[in-house]
Amino acid sequence: MRPLISIAGIASLLAFSNAHAQLDGKTINFRQFYHGNDDTEFSRIDENFVVGPAIEFTQEHPFVDISNDSINLYFPNIDSGSWADAKFNGYIFSMPGGFFPAIESIKIQEVLNTLNFDENHIKFDENSIWVDFSNLQVYRGAKINLKIKFYPLPVPNAPGTPYVVAHDGQAEVSWATPINNGSAITKYTVIGVPGGSCTSEVVPHATTPATSCLVTGLTNGTPYKFKVVATNSTGDSDPSLESDEVTPWPALVFAAPASIPLTKIGQSFNLQLTATGGSGGYTYSINSGSLPSGLTLDPNSGMISGTPTTAGPATATILAKDNTTHQQTASVTIVVDPLDLTVPVENQTLPGGQVGQAYSASIVVAGGVAPYTFTLTGDLPDGLTLNPTTGAITGTPTKAQTSTFSVTIEDSTLLPQSAMAKAAVHSVTQSFSITVAAVPVVAAPTPVPTLGEWGVIALSSLLAMFGLARSRRRQG
Repeated sequence: MRPLISIAGIASLLAFSNAHAQLDGKTINFRQFYHGNDDTEFSRIDENFVVGPAIEFTQEHPFVDISNDSINLYFPNIDSGSWADAKFNGYIFSMPGGFFPAIESIKIQEVLNTLNFDENHIKFDENSIWVDFSNLQVYRGAKINLKIKFYPLPVPNAPGTPYVVAHDGQAEVSWATPINNGSAITKYTVIGVPGGSCTSEVVPHATTPATSCLVTGLTNGTPYKFKVVATNSTGDSDPSLESDEVTPWPALVFAAPASIPLTKIGQSFNLQLTATGGSGGYTYSINSGSLPSGLTLDPNSGMISGTPTTAGPATATILAKDNTTHQQTASVTIVVDPLDLTVPVENQTLPGGQVGQAYSASIVVAGGVAPYTFTLTGDLPDGLTLNPTTGAITGTPTKAQTSTFSVTIEDSTLLPQSAMAKAAVHSVTQSFSITVAAVPVVAAPTPVPTLGEWGVIALSSLLAMFGLARSRRRQG
């Protein structure tokens, strides 16, 4: 509380201004006091009263009535004894959490058993009241009743400059709470240019209105600006400063395609992503994750294209933006299968074998994802077997024959089948034949004479020749 101004012979009442609150429903504190000749202050205990229409108090409490714009003040039970030794008497008033409004006028309502009291004994300014009891002839039972009238309470300050977020055909407007100047704000009104408005009022169980509201019914593509006005029991504030310009647009819609084409390593791939709504001028970027190796995203068209080089699934979160502030994301998963599993040599033939000779041949495959499995259908030549993991046919044939059979080759994707696009071929069956020849038959060779045998033959021939020559000589 502000101290009394110590002027001899004057009673002082302080009515604090800057109180921009209606009195109705408020709590007022008051203290009755007087000072003796030795300047010692004597006072009663502070008392509180809740103001309401036409409140009547007992004479012990020095009020007759308090209304929304005035206080009737009594100086009761004045007698010559109590006033003879006093320098000044009066009352101090205050309002918890606020201040009284400025004093407009004071009017004498009633004077009893007091001579010479008139308006010249009353002084006041915006903040204080002085009641001068000097040179008064006061009798027992004297009473003075004054009516103190206050100026109308000020309106709130203007709210803060609104912040606006535009949506599809509407705008969300928010603002800072202004100084209410002592009287609670009961409503805010948002005014849009070229149109649109909304209000925010006190709702049940709340003491102040919300500092935001939603303006609906706006035209998409049309720019708007907004101001806010605050209202209390006295009236409307000045409008706030105008907001920045905003333009409502339809909501931006962006989602991954319902169906993503099948693809595999080495196969050309194209996937078009498309945003709608918003303000147009869309751009696209990878917000997180990645595309399969070999694929790229066009930031202007939203086309994912290229030729995959690595098998497996890849997930990327794509961010689409329009040319204002709207944006949306979509998750895209592209699964790349490996190359087709093939037996690359068309009409591949296996080499023949021979009974009793070791045999080894392999079925050549390409593509897919190793390791492979090989499954035999039919029979191999006797003595030969198929390795189910390498595709090698080995062994030693035991029988001359020609066998025709088929082999089914399957790859291993190294990924759950559910994760694959199933665009590639993962199983192939090829027919083969192997001919096993018999052991060849060799004829017995013609005997060749030995050296001893040749010698006997030569000697016999010589002896025969000598005998023939002798016989001829005898005949001659």
